[in-house]
Amino acid sequence: MLPYSFVILQVLGLCRSVNWQEGWKTRLYDCYTYIMLFLLYTNALFQTIYVFTGFKNIDTLIDDCFILLTTINSGFKATIFVRQRQEIVDLLRIYRSQMCVPRNAAEEFIRDKYDRVIQCVETSNDIFSATILGQYMASSFILCGTVYKVSKMASFDSALIGVLMYLACMLFDIFLPCYYGHKVTTASFRLSEGVYNMDWSALKIPTKKSLALIMRRCLKPLRFTSGYVVELSLDSFGGLIKTSYSIFNLLKQQNN
Repeated sequence: MLPYSFVILQVLGLCRSVNWQEGWKTRLYDCYTYIMLFLLYTNALFQTIYVFTGFKNIDTLIDDCFILLTTINSGFKATIFVRQRQEIVDLLRIYRSQMCVPRNAAEEFIRDKYDRVIQCVETSNDIFSATILGQYMASSFILCGTVYKVSKMASFDSALIGVLMYLACMLFDIFLPCYYGHKVTTASFRLSEGVYNMDWSALKIPTKKSLALIMRRCLKPLRFTSGYVVELSLDSFGGLIKTSYSIFNLLKQQNN
């Protein structure tokens, strides 16, 4: 799935191939990238002007903000990706390296592998934390606005299916990082127990010391965060739903 995503990003001008040599091709592609970003932010600017000049009531504001928030969030993601493209490429190389591939003779490599995993998590947080925070904030407003819009639509409204599909996409977009962040944290918790249940007697003394250090390090589990503020977990996803519902109730009371 990941290679297809990079192909799409390359077509959109956001992911220059790492195999290209410096020359006219790379300079031309960089110009294409800047043009695409310019068009994206210009679109967001005109949408913002339209939202503020055409404001009439809460209903029209919510309708106009759907695409605006999505466009702004997309522009923010694209900018982060372009600025940190090399860091993302290096991170993918680490994930695909032999150090991150499971081996049969595991014990002697556990500490080196765990240190590399910690490095990958910290690098991933540095690269994607701000992007996920933007997605988190945009999704909060979009979710409550979408639910508010659905609550006012008739059961057989022709636009209802489109709005529900949009709501499902927003939920899925924020659920994925929360779900996999939760899995990483849970696996980090379980690692200490797994090391404790190993056959320690068959290991060398340096390996035993390394495993003891890993168990101590596991007291502070690995966590993915959103802007170093919100931990990505199923609990935070549930909190996002609750926050969106609270804002929905506020909108509903204001409208009444």
